[in-house]
Amino acid sequence: MFSFAGGSAPAFSFAAPSTAASPHSDKAASPGEQDSNGAPASPTFTPVASLPAEVPQATGEEDETTVFSGDGVLFEFDASKQWRERGSGEMRVNLGKESKQGRLVMRQRGNLRLLMNANLWPDMPAARMEGGKGVTFAVINAVSGEDGEAAGEGAPAPAREGQLSTFALRIRNPDVLAAFLMALEAHKAGAKPAE
Repeated sequence: MFSFAGGSAPAFSFAAPSTAASPHSDKAASPGEQDSNGAPASPTFTPVASLPAEVPQATGEEDETTVFSGDGVLFEFDASKQWRERGSGEMRVNLGKESKQGRLVMRQRGNLRLLMNANLWPDMPAARMEGGKGVTFAVINAVSGEDGEAAGEGAPAPAREGQLSTFALRIRNPDVLAAFLMALEAHKAGAKPAE
């Protein structure tokens, strides 16, 4: 409080005025009411807007077990006979808990955009690439090549949804690469045939 009483030096006070709000009080204070510390009680604020309840996000992987997980870069062999990078992130081999159907799921690192969602099938070709840094395989990817990608003018058309396409997964770590190949071989045999 600032005062000019009697021409003397100003007096300052840092006491909160009785009309200030306290964020810790649940009810409005009446004039002259005091809080538990003996200080004048303050009225509370009521919220202007309320936040919606948190909505759980379902990914479709809730009823699956991950049998392989590793980082890599995904490429697709496109209609112009060129390898085109689809993105980089975590590739997983998941098994349905009841169906035991295997599938490949890969999401883009950072924004988690789905890059691959493909079932394994018994005669699925999978082979180590020359140089030993990757694996090629053929699957029907349920994610179309246009999802979230800007195709430049003259860019080759991506493979159509529901069409068998050839992909390559580049993994630099040889141990992770071997684990990926083993997971594919182990779980494609019990998979349903490709339609």
